[in-house]
Amino acid sequence: MSRYPIPAQDLRDDVIVGWDDPLETFFGQVFDTTAGENEEGCVYWEGADYRACQTVEALQAHLRPYATIPDPVVAQLRADQQHAVPHSPFQEQLLRLFTPYAEERRYGKPQ
Repeated sequence: MSRYPIPAQDLRDDVIVGWDDPLETFFGQVFDTTAGENEEGCVYWEGADYRACQTVEALQAHLRPYATIPDPVVAQLRADQQHAVPHSPFQEQLLRLFTPYAEERRYGKPQ
């Protein structure tokens, strides 16, 4: 898994992007640094499900209200995806067990 901080449009936010090998997805997280102790600090999270965000361009589109991914980070994210570690047999078993549930969460229960 990779994880890179990038500049936020709003100085009160922290924005993190990366590549998640096990979920085979890019992800982006936005944290409100002014959130109090009892408040939720994560205000946006893309890429929390299996294969949720497959391209850097899609990630950038999701993050557009919060940040622009700098070109060097775009290049590193693409390299991270290219060098992803294949799933172990155990991870493949887990994917077969849980992927249908991830798809239901993402697209709604099949009719």
